[in-house]
Amino acid sequence: TATTEIYTLSLHDALPISIGTVTINIDSLNIRIDAGTSQPANGTATKNETYEVFEKKDADGYTWYRIGEKQWIAGNSEWVTYKE
Repeated sequence: TATTEIYTLSLHDALPISIGTVTINIDSLNIRIDAGTSQPANGTATKNETYEVFEKKDADGYTWYRIGEKQWIAGNSEWVTYKE
């Protein structure tokens, strides 16, 4: 007899899709747990590092780029270079 296995994936289980990359142009930039200057920092991005971007949104006067799970960096044209 044949056995059929059925898998159900939720949107949360799916691999994130990159929408572009962001390269850091300044010496260091805080990585925060969410988009917003009041959010706690949980790391630092340094000059010339490039990250895949999975989401972007505007908050607190900056464009924010999600580079991982609970990892957001703020950007402007001086701080980062974004490429789709």
